[in-house]
Amino acid sequence: MPEFLVCAKSQVRARVRCIDATHLITLLDPGDSIHKPNRIVPENWLWLRMDDEEHPSRPNAPTLEHARQVLDFGQRLPSDARVVIHCFAGVSRSTATGLALWLQSNGLERFDDAEAWLRSHRERPCPNMLLAAHFDQLLGFDGKFEKFCDKVAEGSMARWWKDQNL
Repeated sequence: MPEFLVCAKSQVRARVRCIDATHLITLLDPGDSIHKPNRIVPENWLWLRMDDEEHPSRPNAPTLEHARQVLDFGQRLPSDARVVIHCFAGVSRSTATGLALWLQSNGLERFDDAEAWLRSHRERPCPNMLLAAHFDQLLGFDGKFEKFCDKVAEGSMARWWKDQNL
């Protein structure tokens, strides 16, 4: 099974080295930039430009097509892939993406194991709920993935802040 690791933009180079990553998923605002680590070949880098928005009508909000591209990328991963997934802070877009990919690769019913995996390296995850809704639809979870992501974010300061600023 592929190995996944979620981190912030500032940690990408160190995390790529740490796990000797073979693949990279970048989820950054349009206009933000990052240099590709040398060890990641271009075809193993998925870079999607989206803001950390949770309302679909907002400019640059995550779309169903973004989620589809992530899952398609995940389907093509070799079993020995080591994948670093990051957004700006490693809290929202990347955690929703990491959870969806982990479940896709390890078994769609393993929610508790997916949460344990994520919490093993991300202290305060707050999955982006719009991305969660898109992944939920594409994976056929009928709301179960959205509820799971909301539960993962319970008590996080990021969730409180987002709720206050919708």
